[in-house]
Amino acid sequence: MIILQEIVTQWTKASRGGEGVTARNGVPEMFPLPDRWSGVPTVETLLYQHLYYGEYDTFKVPTFSIKDLGLPPDRWTHLNGGLALRLYPDGLAVEWRWTGDVGAPKRNRYPCRVVLLQTGEWAMIRFNGRFNYSYTWMYRKTVVHIGVVDRYDDQIFTQPLVAIFESIADLW
Repeated sequence: MIILQEIVTQWTKASRGGEGVTARNGVPEMFPLPDRWSGVPTVETLLYQHLYYGEYDTFKVPTFSIKDLGLPPDRWTHLNGGLALRLYPDGLAVEWRWTGDVGAPKRNRYPCRVVLLQTGEWAMIRFNGRFNYSYTWMYRKTVVHIGVVDRYDDQIFTQPLVAIFESIADLW
């Protein structure tokens, strides 16, 4: 079973400085998983928790969803912009590469293997991007946690971290 937690923070230039940047920087990069999940996990279960913070409420309360994506492993190659997961007999390969979905500026387009995760391990990926949105710039920071478990474990992301990968660009 794979648990993927994605925390997205999105803002415009209104939150690039002053009180907006203080509130935006207060968004947590880790969020507790629900203490239980009602599904029946298999090796191919991809449980996805999405949290979204925006400047509409000064980054206070996220919108939240959690669900089994119901995708077979051969469809895990483009989960979020540049994130790809590949299930092998010896573990879960976590890969990242820049795509246009990640946002500007352009970065290295070649795939990069972040880590090969075993059961009970997890990794973190951080990236950001700038987007042209309705005649202004929109900015987005994304933090993704990926954990491999044999059964649902709401504490997986409190275990020691195996790898951190960052693609944080200057978004001026």
